[in-house]
Formats: sequence, C-alpha cells, structure tokens
Amino acid sequence: MVHPVVVIAGPTASGKSALALHLAETLQGVIINADSQQLYQGLDLLTAKPSLEDRAICPHQLYGTFPNTAPGLNAASWREYACQQIDQVHGMGQVPFVVGGTGFYLQALIQGLSAMPFIPRDPSFDDKDMYQRLCLVDPELGQRLHPRDRQRIQRALEVFTTTGRPLSFWQKQPRQSCGPYQFFTIAILPSLDVLTKRIGKRFDILLQQGLLQEVSQYQEESKESLSLAPLSQAIGLKILQRFQKGELSWSQTQELFIQQTRQYAKRQRTWFKGQLKSDEILKFPYPLEF
Repeated sequence: MVHPVVVIAGPTASGKSALALHLAETLQGVIINADSQQLYQGLDLLTAKPSLEDRAICPHQLYGTFPNTAPGLNAASWREYACQQIDQVHGMGQVPFVVGGTGFYLQALIQGLSAMPFIPRDPSFDDKDMYQRLCLVDPELGQRLHPRDRQRIQRALEVFTTTGRPLSFWQKQPRQSCGPYQFFTIAILPSLDVLTKRIGKRFDILLQQGLLQEVSQYQEESKESLSLAPLSQAIGLKILQRFQKGELSWSQTQELFIQQTRQYAKRQRTWFKGQLKSDEILKFPYPLEF
C-alpha cells in the first residue's frame, strides 16, 4: 500500500509554515520539519520555528529536537528520523506534511540517497585551504559548490578521506529510498522582490518579539566555543552579535541582516526552481500579507 506524503518547500519568508499549518489543521495532519536550523534547541525566533500557539493547533515533529552541539545532522541522518516520523503518522491514520527550506533534505527524502557508507562528522576538521583541496580531489563537486560553503566542502573532504572516492562518485550511485510513499510536492516561489519585503516585515516582528534578547541569552548560556555548533551558521546571527559588540550601527545591522537573508532566499529559490520537481507551484506567498 502506498502512503501519501505532502511536501511543502520554498525559500525563507515564503509562508511554508503558515500553509502547512492551515492544511494540517484542516486535514488533521502532522507537520514534520525539514529545515536544518529548526532541528536544534535554541534561537527559536531567529530560525523562525513555529510558535507555541501554532504547535498547539496540530502536532509538530523534529522542531528543537536535538542539542545544538557538533556535529549536526546531515541529509542521511535527517531522512532516517523523518521516515520514522512519517511511518508513525501513517500508523495513526493521518497525513504527514513535510515542511522546510533545506533542499538537500527534501531531495534525500523524495529521490533517495546513494549507497555511501556512514561517515561521522569530524568537529576537529582543519578548515584551512579546504576549497582548494576539494578542487584537487573532487573537481566536479568543486565547480558546483561555493568556495565559502564550509559545511558542504568539509563533508566532501571527509567522504574522500574515509572512502578514497570523491563525493561526486557516490552521488551518481543508485539511490536507496524509504517508503513506499506517494509524494505530492508544493513549492512556494514568490518573486524576490516580494520575498525581500516580507523579510523586512518579519525582521520587524521578530524584534518586537525579543530577537535581540534571544541572541544575548544564546551567547550567555553557551559558554563553550560555538564556532562548530550547528546554529552558529544561522542566518543573521553573526550580524546581530556584531551589533551587540558595538561593531555595527543599528542602520548597518538592519541593512546587512535583510541583505544576507535576501541572498539566502535567492539561493533557495534558485535551487527549488532547478532541482525540485513540484506537483504544484505557488507564485504568491501564504498568506499574502503577514
């Protein structure tokens, strides 16, 4: 028997969570997180986790489930947890809604993964000249990754070091899928101008809800080095920390925060348009207004 799974994808501030909440409430479904930053405990506002009020409306799984410690979950690990949640939801006779903006997670779920052996993350990995090394051992992947994409570059080098084969080789191997699932994929892809306006509005709302206090508390409660923690890569975190250290004016902070988030949304939008096969594409955000 094939079981239905609804996937809702899109860039940040497109309204994925709001649409998922509406559909899950209407259909008595369960929402399963597919956002790499929302998996971890902490920075609920900055990572735009669903509010406690939203979580009370219908069940939400894999939000703030894991401690913010290195190493973080890769696509294979997330997929394993997600499939467990999907099977549990189906066992209760409900519909799972898998929602998020981490394309590699959704791709791993829908298309499956190559048969690459398990390779643990190495938190002590030396990041000096990583991109140059990647281009030597895996030039094909080096052309596809941005030189500053430290996390994926490190992962590719770990794969080569452990297996003796480049990651691009493993990515071409036959994929292993979990299931049997019947996916229905919805992509929310508003224009970049619309996303930029929504990013600015959301930033104002987060400030009213205590975003700066949250960042201060995060820093105070995390006495150990945070450079390797998964949430250290949260969009906008370093900019807000620089403001709190007096390195940026408030006008600079606002401009840089919105600029960085917009660039992230642009990369997500481009990836989903080119890499994710969608059954339904929505060209407007949900809802139309915050």
